[in-house]
Amino acid sequence: MTEIVSRNKQICGVDTQYKFYKNDENSYEIGISRGPKDGALTYSGDFFDAVALFKTMIETDTLPENLEDIAEDIKNFVTV
Repeated sequence: MTEIVSRNKQICGVDTQYKFYKNDENSYEIGISRGPKDGALTYSGDFFDAVALFKTMIETDTLPENLEDIAEDIKNFVTV
């Protein structure tokens, strides 16, 4: 797994970190850590779609506890 980019944000006074990884040729992972909570999604598909989702998660202050619901809504994602 290779880290492509990470971003840190303060959300309601709590440090939140977003990370985007490349697993292999067609698999990417988006991870979110906030305090003691963390979660990740693995995406098998287009790089640009994964990047767009990563950007949207940062802009909308997505939290780790929301990842399971997002995976259910988006066909090519699974939570890890």
